[in-house]
Amino acid sequence: MLPENEVRFDSLLHLPRVIADPMFIILELIRLGCDLMNLFYVFDEYTDIADGFGADKIREMVMDAFRNPHKPRPEGELLVGAMAQDFWIRASNYVTPDATCLQHFIKDFDEYTDAVVREAEDRAAGVYRTFDSYLALRRFSSGCYPSFALCEFGLYLPEEAFHHPRMQSLREQATDLIAMGNDIDSYAMEKARGLETHNGVELVRREHNLDIQGAINFIEARAAEVHAGFLDNVANMPSWGEDVDRRVKIYIDGLAQWVRGNDDWTFESGRYFGSRGLEIQKSRMMTLLPRSTGFVKKSD
Repeated sequence: MLPENEVRFDSLLHLPRVIADPMFIILELIRLGCDLMNLFYVFDEYTDIADGFGADKIREMVMDAFRNPHKPRPEGELLVGAMAQDFWIRASNYVTPDATCLQHFIKDFDEYTDAVVREAEDRAAGVYRTFDSYLALRRFSSGCYPSFALCEFGLYLPEEAFHHPRMQSLREQATDLIAMGNDIDSYAMEKARGLETHNGVELVRREHNLDIQGAINFIEARAAEVHAGFLDNVANMPSWGEDVDRRVKIYIDGLAQWVRGNDDWTFESGRYFGSRGLEIQKSRMMTLLPRSTGFVKKSD
């Protein structure tokens, strides 16, 4: 028996490399990925303490920076506006102006920030969704789709391939794996900060009258089904000719590696487990935390 405030969780992430070709290591693209993670982090810190109205104001600021990257940012604006502007100027210069990945990113980031506003509205109203309703929103509020857009940079995938149902299903499945894994990993921190209205562990626990360990087991079982579906889509992806197929495989590998990399980031970044991340990664045991606040206070 585990102590009452401890739970066990298994890694959801056993995706193998789905192609044999090595992905080209391009330092600027890696930097863009790191900078995007930092942008998510700061955006989350500010919106986590906001109601729907406040989160929407931050959303408008960030989307204005993306849509008008060369417009000077207003004096006294939150740092996240300048961060978005700097990121997007460099990202836009990485590919040609007509690259569809740029359009995909803007669309995906707009949907991400809109979902974060809806999350803030739920939190302010004390709304606890069903798990399935929550997951439909979480696919967007997780920020996975704009992250996946970076995997497109430099590949110039044909729209026919990108919008194929199996490809879109892969994107959704990769998102669900990341979201469910993150909900387990972040539960102790989010519960301590009063953010559990948007965490699958808490919602499954309430909806199915389970304890925390039972809710984690439920999510792991759902993730195993999604994982199997992901591999089935990979195995049955249609062909668009040798050159396009090569680029599609690189993109799919990027999705799979993003799932796997997010797991490592969880334990190495300190965001959820502090200095105990690597220890918890091995033991798969986490302890619930006392009430706390984040780095940004409402007075900021």
